Amino acid sequence: MPARARSTAEPGVLEVLCAQRLLPKAAWDLNRCMRGTLRPATEVRICSDNMMLLPSIFNFKRVRRVELEHVLDDPLLSVSWPTSLEYLSIEGNAELRDIHLPPGLAVEELRVFVDDSRDREGAAWIERVLGSLRAGVLKTFRVRAAKFKTLATVPLPAGILQLELAHACMGSDGDPDDHPPFDKVKVPDSVTELFLDGISLQNVKVPSALNSLDMSCSGVFSSLPDQAFGEMTGDHPSLSWSGLSLAATEVDWDYAPSNINQLTGASITLPGSESAIYAENNDMTIGKVYRKALYIEYTDATFTKVKPTPENMGFLGPFMRAEVGDTIELTFKNNAGAGFTPPLQFSVHPHGVKYTKANEGAHYQFEVNGSGSVNPGATYVYRWDVPERSGPAAADGNAVMWAYHSHHDERDGDAIMWAYHSHHDEPKDTYSGLSGPLIIYRAGTLDPKTNRPLDVDREFVILFQVTNENDSHYLDVNCAKFGCNPALVNADPAGFAESNLMHNINGRFFGNLNGLDMYVGERIRWFVAAFGTEVDLHTAHFHGNTLTMDNHRTDVVDLLPATFRTLIMQPDAEGKWLIHCHVNDHIKAGMLAYYNVNPRPTGLRGSTAPY
Repeated sequence: MPARARSTAEPGVLEVLCAQRLLPKAAWDLNRCMRGTLRPATEVRICSDNMMLLPSIFNFKRVRRVELEHVLDDPLLSVSWPTSLEYLSIEGNAELRDIHLPPGLAVEELRVFVDDSRDREGAAWIERVLGSLRAGVLKTFRVRAAKFKTLATVPLPAGILQLELAHACMGSDGDPDDHPPFDKVKVPDSVTELFLDGISLQNVKVPSALNSLDMSCSGVFSSLPDQAFGEMTGDHPSLSWSGLSLAATEVDWDYAPSNINQLTGASITLPGSESAIYAENNDMTIGKVYRKALYIEYTDATFTKVKPTPENMGFLGPFMRAEVGDTIELTFKNNAGAGFTPPLQFSVHPHGVKYTKANEGAHYQFEVNGSGSVNPGATYVYRWDVPERSGPAAADGNAVMWAYHSHHDERDGDAIMWAYHSHHDEPKDTYSGLSGPLIIYRAGTLDPKTNRPLDVDREFVILFQVTNENDSHYLDVNCAKFGCNPALVNADPAGFAESNLMHNINGRFFGNLNGLDMYVGERIRWFVAAFGTEVDLHTAHFHGNTLTMDNHRTDVVDLLPATFRTLIMQPDAEGKWLIHCHVNDHIKAGMLAYYNVNPRPTGLRGSTAPY
């Protein structure tokens, strides 16, 4: 018989499969088989290609889930649907007009993923079914249809929590106008999770309860005004981990605010010195102060009060901390780039964590719209999950480091460090200043009140980088602002380019990074990282004290671009100690800093035991 009904390996699940139309006799035999098999089942899956189903298939009280796939020309007019039905999925080439549900079913989730070309009939069926369900029971409604243009007029019932609306982004001929925007959809105020795919919403009213907005496919943003992002993301409740508000902000950054080469004690612009090549401002060089765009943290999403940042962070964005199992919610506002033509878009792109396309903070070369980026003055909320694979492995201790950065377009032990950065034009965005540390901890190792680690006394991040200001978005701005003479610059382009290669640690060079302070006996976690290109091959050397990494003791760490290391130090030697890159050209050009180990005050609480 060209069909079969069988119990699956999953308890209580019956599958009915058929590849061609059954003769009435075969259908009768199949029905008899199903009646004998289905009695213990609570879930029915039917996949058929022009199969005639008989009414008694669902005439069983225990069935809670029904999945129909490719059900064509199969009138279900007299089916006695089970009153226990909680989940109904209809997928494929289904003729919705032939599927009749009785009123009063307590369906909690309705999923309609069909290729029904009869727009008005399909939308009318959905409206009829939604109106027949028991009021207030439906919590999840998902609909994907090729041409449900009139679905926008269908009233959606109150009480829905998860809503998905989607159709193909393009018609069969590639014409985006084949699917006009659903600009009249009335999203119920109860919706907390909204997923939109291939739909351009021009005048949508975002519900106040919304805490998750997922928008996919480039067509989504074609008609959405920039200011709508603020309306969509600014006033919604926090998720499981939130509270971080970042703004890309333009500042004049000084690589050596003391004007002193802290290694020699001489002026940073001493004539003939190595430091003067990079620090002196004259008609041919910009000097040590550059306009940059930095991630600045604010106390909340109103972006009215700047949150203090430790001096040792330099030009890095703030510490972003989360534990395995958390969900990170970050509100980002672009306060930079408005003076450019076209205006600069920036983003926040994380390394290491899990995200959807809408939360990636990255632009793709062939996208029509830069959906991962934020225009000047606009606000966007990113939502990232922290699964087990983002956190420390067995030998990582309690924390690992990743990174975050702006990333709109790429043209060319118990904690782990990742990174976040802007991703509009990744090299230009990061050289312009948009990057920071993302630290992932084992579950239960952060203080729930302070979000600080419980297993160490202090944590420091140091980023080794040859920041190429020649490739910053702000190069022309800096030349104009700090008085470069174009004729002289063009006469010695190699010298000008070299003067803009800032060999730094956290945005300071020649020992001008302050705040790396600790006491003897404290347990210190260092996160050491590098960004850049082939010149950013670094050997970070700590003088005075040793560290452990991967269960080995060391005082030198090898770094490649976009690598992150986590080390533990428990200093026993007091003093002012050098940290530098051992690549000769790099230390000569100023890639060095100092950390200070102070005598331990009497009564100071903290670690004293060997690690």
